[in-house]
Amino acid sequence: MRIIRNVVKPRLKSAVVTEDVRPPQFAQSVGLLFALSAIIGSLTGISAIFVIAVSFALAAAFLNAAFDYCLGCEVYLLILRLR
Repeated sequence: MRIIRNVVKPRLKSAVVTEDVRPPQFAQSVGLLFALSAIIGSLTGISAIFVIAVSFALAAAFLNAAFDYCLGCEVYLLILRLR
C-alpha cells in the first residue's frame, strides 16, 4: 500500500475516475433477496417460489455474463430517475 501511495499515485497524470458503487451494491442486494427467497421456498416446500426466484437470479446472471448488462444496475438507475 505504501508503494502505491508513495510511488505510483504521484506519477499518475490525473485523478483516477472510479465507478459509482451504489448501482452494483443495489444489484447485489437484489441478488441476495432472490437467493433468500429461494432458500425460504426450498425450506418451506413451496417449489414455485424456489423455481421463480432461482430463474430470475439466473436470468440476471446470464445477462451480466453474456452481454455485460447489469440488470440490477439498470433498475437502480431507473428508480433513481423516477424519484
